[in-house]
Amino acid sequence: MTKLAVLIPTHTLNLNDNEKKSLNKIVENYNREHIYFVLPEKIKKIKKPHNLNSVYFEDYFFSNHRNYNKLLLSKKFFEKFLNYERIFIYQLDCYLIKGFSELDKFLKYDYVGSPHINKKKKQFNGMLNGGLSIRAVKSSIDVLNSSNLNLSIFNLLSLLRYFRGLNRLKHFLNFITKTFYIFLKHLLFSKHKSNYSNLLLENFSNYFNEDIFWSLFSVMYKKNFNVAEPKIAIDFGFDKDPEELFLINNKRLPFACHNCWNKENNNFWKNYI
Repeated sequence: MTKLAVLIPTHTLNLNDNEKKSLNKIVENYNREHIYFVLPEKIKKIKKPHNLNSVYFEDYFFSNHRNYNKLLLSKKFFEKFLNYERIFIYQLDCYLIKGFSELDKFLKYDYVGSPHINKKKKQFNGMLNGGLSIRAVKSSIDVLNSSNLNLSIFNLLSLLRYFRGLNRLKHFLNFITKTFYIFLKHLLFSKHKSNYSNLLLENFSNYFNEDIFWSLFSVMYKKNFNVAEPKIAIDFGFDKDPEELFLINNKRLPFACHNCWNKENNNFWKNYI
């Protein structure tokens, strides 16, 4: 089994200059035999830059952000890559800073992404962004196959740390109560057995991004699902607030960066890219 596939999800191959720069950087640094575009079926016949491999999913999953989240919370996504131990998701607003030899220390984790911080408190909030991320294929499928929901003090504290802001808390409570309402309806009126943990997963993308699930909820479905601690993940990638992350990381750059081309972040990254 091959250790790592690099996946480049995009809804279009009409790339701008920055996206081409991101793509060229990854192609220069990794075996293109194991680099894949993840694309909608409607552009199947379009020639691929660098003649890279491609994996196709229904157009529906690329029609908006919510549906893309559904794709990354589906078994069908991970099952396409069963020949690999892990996948490295590299959206084209990412950029490689270091060589792939630096990636080995992150390959023991089931999920690694770029950590977010509470900028005022200079604290990690537990969220690891999925636009630049590593995911273990088999362990992710195990999570999605699970019908269990294991709550612990540690899990609850992790949720509280992320959702304690008033707006986030309201949104979270709305998600939980509406999902429970659906569960009760199924329980009382449906002939088919219903499972609350399955409904929670099924409805998750209607409320939140998929990386929130993999960062905070995955360990409730599989106790030993190994999510990288933010203090480890900071060496893997920067997303928002790169200046703050750079200082927290003792002025060390990460393996790669995400959202590097937007105006706010590019003020920092133009010194290094």
